[in-house]
Amino acid sequence: MCPERGRRSAFDPAWDSPDSDATVLGTAVHEYMEGRLHGLGHGEALHDAMAWLDTRLEAGDFQRVQIKGDDTLRSKLEGCAGRLDVSVVPHVPPVDPSEIERHFDVPLAPDGSIRLSGTWDARDIHGRLWDWKTAARLDRYVGWEIDRWYVQPTFYATAARLQDLVDAHGEAAALEIFWGGDEWEIPFTFAVVTKTPEPIADTFDTTRTHGHAAWLLEQLRSFVAMREGMSVDVPWPKNDQHALCSQKWCPAWGTCKGQHIR
Repeated sequence: MCPERGRRSAFDPAWDSPDSDATVLGTAVHEYMEGRLHGLGHGEALHDAMAWLDTRLEAGDFQRVQIKGDDTLRSKLEGCAGRLDVSVVPHVPPVDPSEIERHFDVPLAPDGSIRLSGTWDARDIHGRLWDWKTAARLDRYVGWEIDRWYVQPTFYATAARLQDLVDAHGEAAALEIFWGGDEWEIPFTFAVVTKTPEPIADTFDTTRTHGHAAWLLEQLRSFVAMREGMSVDVPWPKNDQHALCSQKWCPAWGTCKGQHIR
């Protein structure tokens, strides 16, 4: 959302962006869903996720932004897991263990100069990618907005198609196939649960195609050109037109917009 924040987080050695209570809770929810996909029942998966959360609480290695008390964090994890158990888990098709939290590192550009690296949450036996989210509200996940400009489905769907081609043919041949007229469509689902006292969970579906992958590459090439043309030692364009540009959510606030507006 903000090129300058991206530059700082990637290249500034002084950048400090610790986990927040939101990211810790989100990861604990991921631990729960991972346990369920591996065949654990609700109670067992919640027990393991709670143990992971307790380890982080004991370490105290994250920033308290919204959820101040330990018991409140535990309660929110229990509530989120309970709602996912009822509203999401029964609707997820079987997932091969190798497709749970699967890491990828695949070439995207035809010359291999730009790669995609990351880890998707799950890919079911029908080829649908799943991503688990915690949110304050569900209104961030509007169908037409997800279809039009959410980058995460594009990134993971493109990586999944490339990963399959690399597995079958190797990297060089995979790129020839991918950019030589390969046509594909991959479904993607956000499974979202709210962190409210009475959690709500829902799923939001979209699809991605080769055209989305081509647009992703064009976007990434523009960032490469900016890095090469401007270097990483000078500020990049700043975008404040989103909620994450705030003292609460951006560690750079005090030396950026926060210098001028409190």
